[in-house]
Amino acid sequence: MSHLVLHVCCAPCMLKPLEGMLEEFDRVTILYFNPNIHPQEEYELRKRYVEEYAEEHGVEFVELAYDPALWEEAVKNSRALDRCKACYALRLEHTARQAARIGADMFATTLSISPYQHHGEIHDAGEAAARRHGVSYLNRTFVDLYAEGMKLSKELGIYRQKYCGCRISRIEAEEQRQRAAAEKSKLKAERAARAELDKLKKQAKKERDRAHG
Repeated sequence: MSHLVLHVCCAPCMLKPLEGMLEEFDRVTILYFNPNIHPQEEYELRKRYVEEYAEEHGVEFVELAYDPALWEEAVKNSRALDRCKACYALRLEHTARQAARIGADMFATTLSISPYQHHGEIHDAGEAAARRHGVSYLNRTFVDLYAEGMKLSKELGIYRQKYCGCRISRIEAEEQRQRAAAEKSKLKAERAARAELDKLKKQAKKERDRAHG
């Protein structure tokens, strides 16, 4: 009987990969281990939708303890891509350990569905963790399912977060939204200025025409 442990980062990213894994494996265990997610309220919100979906569909759900200090230690002194690599390694290390502990054949992660993640680094971390714990890693990139998964999550009313998860990505996402809002305001002001200038030009032309009439 084939048994897969599927590391899940959030419900929207889980929907389509889980669907395929349930067809491919005799048993699937959803593992929720995401100490990167900040703040805890956000962590609990994402977990709730994963757990509720698992319960509704009769899929085993396992949560490992939420300990943000693990993430802080793993990524300290790291920047950008190195921080993401350390985060992948942390989560997949614990996933591989759990898979070995419960006697699963292999493990996979929904992290690879996101077009915003670094798939090569995710798979490198998964393969390394698998070697250390004597289990197999399902090197599967689900990015082709991303759009369909997001559409389905919207139809089901599932919470969709606005940032990756960690406190740094939250800040970066907010900064990006602020830049986008500022750019939108700038373009709106420019359009208004052009419209006002066109209005003044038309008014000036009318006055010249009357003067020469």
